Order: sequence, then C-alpha cells, then structure tokens
Amino acid sequence: MSGGKEKHAQADSILTNKGFWIGVGLAIFVLIGFILPAPQSLIDALEEFGYVDRMIERVIHTIDFVKYGFLLWVLSMILLWTVGFLGIYPLIGFPEGILEAATRVLESGAQ
Repeated sequence: MSGGKEKHAQADSILTNKGFWIGVGLAIFVLIGFILPAPQSLIDALEEFGYVDRMIERVIHTIDFVKYGFLLWVLSMILLWTVGFLGIYPLIGFPEGILEAATRVLESGAQ
C-alpha cells in the first residue's frame, strides 16, 4: 500500500511537470540562441568562405516564400469557400437526412 503512495508522490514532483520541461527547453534555447555570443573564429571562418552572404540570401528567399505562400493559402481558402458555399451548395444542397441527424446529435448532447 505504501508503494502506491510513493508512486503518487513521485507523479506530483516538479520533474514530471510538462510545463517545467517546456520552460527549461525554452530557457536553454534563449540562452544559446540569443545570449551567448558566437565565437569570433566562427564568424571569421564564415565570412572568409562567403557563407554569410549566402545565408542572408537564403533567409530572404525563405521569408519571401513564407510571405507569398501564406497569401496564396489565404486566397485558396477564400476561393474554396466561395466555390463551396456559393456555387456547389445551392446546386446540390446537403445530403438527405444529414440535417436531421445533426439536429438529433446536438439535442442529445445538450441534455
């Protein structure tokens, strides 16, 4: 019986808390990515081989892709909604019985 209490006490410790580990991971990410400086020898080597210019071009290309890709996604969703609700729905409508079935499910869940 004491084994169950011990197991329960371990389950409540801070080391089993997911929020704690997410915070630890975020703190390590911020520490390494933003607070610790990059070694000067690494910066010199990257500049010597021309990686800095290529990295800047790749970042700009990625940002452009995300920017225009998001715009394309929004336009696609608008087109899909317009075609679906203003084009297909008035012609075909809902399948028979689906509105009644949805109403029964919603009413049974409300009780």
